Amino acid sequence: MPEPARKLKRSTVKNIFRFPSTKSGSAKNILVESFLEAKYCLHLEFDPRVTRYYPQPKTFEVDISAEKVHSYTPDFKIQFDTGELCYTEVKPNALAENGEYQVLFKRFSEMMAEKNIGFKVVGETEIDVEPALSNYKLLHRYRKRPALNKEKLVACASKFPKTYSITILTELLSGLASTREIYSWLAFGYLNFDIVNVKFNVNVEVYFDVSHIFK
Repeated sequence: MPEPARKLKRSTVKNIFRFPSTKSGSAKNILVESFLEAKYCLHLEFDPRVTRYYPQPKTFEVDISAEKVHSYTPDFKIQFDTGELCYTEVKPNALAENGEYQVLFKRFSEMMAEKNIGFKVVGETEIDVEPALSNYKLLHRYRKRPALNKEKLVACASKFPKTYSITILTELLSGLASTREIYSWLAFGYLNFDIVNVKFNVNVEVYFDVSHIFK
């Protein structure tokens, strides 16, 4: 993982969080500077379009006006499976509406557009979304990737091609796959359900996503 452009340090106004990322290269944990950023990381972890993301990626000099230049470090750099790049700023909605921030973000967005790079400001409205966020929190612990036994996964998918409740499927797979394996398949999308709109529980219906297995 590239070294962050800005070193995060705990202070009286900032709480630094360690987040166990699976999409930040070799790093086991990344540092983020707010609980809101940590929750945003959960969205990035479970967004199938996101291949990599990095905190505090680079510091830019942004011309705010003819007389003023602002040093600005976005919160994240995100890489998508299409090859596209996007920088994001995570800010509480009330702060993002501050006039000075709006000028900075507008100018930075224009700078990035000239390079065909996206920029987005993300707040609570997009992060604190239920039941998606609760599902991500529950399943993220199973994203500590075990060695994937693809042959076992394909065999199980072939043997049980229908939709089952997670309770029934766990019973059917008894002796074939451990409960942790099954939940890791859920966490990585090999077993699928509407994770954004359906709250996970023992009765939620799941199915093997064979197309995802062979990506």
